[in-house]
Amino acid sequence: MTGRKTRQIFAVLGLLLFAYLLKRTGWGALAHDFRQLGWFLLLILALSGIKYVISAWALSAAFFPEERQSWRHLFGYRLAGEAMNYLSVAGPLASEPVKAYMVRGVGFAPALASSILETTVNAIAAGWVSVAGLLALIMWHAPAATVRHAGYATILVLLAFGFGFFYALKHRVPFLTGPWRRMRRIRSLSSPRLGEKLALIEGRMHRLNAERTSALWWMLLLSLLNQGLALLEIYAALIPLGIKPGFASVLAVEAFTKLAKALFFFVPARIGADEGSSLGVFALLGFSPAAGVTLALARRLRAVFWSAVGIAFLLAHGVKSESRRPERGRWPSLQGERI
Repeated sequence: MTGRKTRQIFAVLGLLLFAYLLKRTGWGALAHDFRQLGWFLLLILALSGIKYVISAWALSAAFFPEERQSWRHLFGYRLAGEAMNYLSVAGPLASEPVKAYMVRGVGFAPALASSILETTVNAIAAGWVSVAGLLALIMWHAPAATVRHAGYATILVLLAFGFGFFYALKHRVPFLTGPWRRMRRIRSLSSPRLGEKLALIEGRMHRLNAERTSALWWMLLLSLLNQGLALLEIYAALIPLGIKPGFASVLAVEAFTKLAKALFFFVPARIGADEGSSLGVFALLGFSPAAGVTLALARRLRAVFWSAVGIAFLLAHGVKSESRRPERGRWPSLQGERI
């Protein structure tokens, strides 16, 4: 089965699930909820805009002072990358190269390494919020044993990933090239050039950590701030609907949302997946399932809006910069340019 057919199948399945959930929830109930939201939709949109501003600020910390990028362009890079992540079946496999290609005055390889570093730190912050949400769900909502066991297993994985990554940076562990050497017997991973590229990315991350340690922690702090704004989005969507959730419930909702994003990244726009996961966690917490679908749809509207802005930036600046970037896509050799 070709990749194109796979994408089409996932898209169709997602659309079918999306249509089923909307029908099950009821058009009348959804229309009522959106009338209740009213101007709060603009607040949700504004909160997400602030998140992208902070993300651009965090991305700036992933470059050395001599590679400084303008805030306007970093904001655009972030939006363009998120648009590709949201709309493409490849998710981060498409968004990170797009951001790296657009960075000005920096080669593709170092730009890609910096972008991956910031994305990883943001993922770790999201993982820690998910840990807090899963603990809140287990401790205050007493789910079934299967859910508890799955929650504990997920918590261990998220904590191991986060602390393991920072340990690897601090102690210069070969966290990319090490696994590659063990798996290079696999034909698709056997290329020495792949190992060289991984070594370049890994070396750049180690160098950034060694020379800009405070910037790395600043990046983490900004990413955690972004996670706090995501929690405010939930309050902004639920309070107008007459639901006043406790902080533990909001954490649980956000944890399920983030886990669904990670699990279903291959579904274009995560169509159907976001609505289904939100409906499920709301039912689990004893809230109206319709409110869960409303929350997912409100977040989908703001994601579509910012994705459109990101695509516009990509078309306007990515294409224009083509002639200015003759080194675009070039990888330096390990013995040559330092990244």
